[in-house]
Amino acid sequence: MDKQNQIDIGNLKRYPEFHALKQELEKFCDKMDSIDDIEINVVSRVTLAEEVYGRHYASEKVRDLLSTLGLVDRKTVKRDATME
Repeated sequence: MDKQNQIDIGNLKRYPEFHALKQELEKFCDKMDSIDDIEINVVSRVTLAEEVYGRHYASEKVRDLLSTLGLVDRKTVKRDATME
């Protein structure tokens, strides 16, 4: 990522809309890490393993971007979604 782009995006962190975008991206990653919404009875051109790997890959790329932008700590990859 271009250093100037990283600085520009870093400056956006002070706006509440950017925080909302970060939350939406984290929700997207959580959804991709879950297999609850995969309809296994629907015929697909890819195997279930390929589907799970692709979703995990997408999630990792978005989390890497968020980490690169300094929006999330890379150590907190897995968020607790149980709400306990």
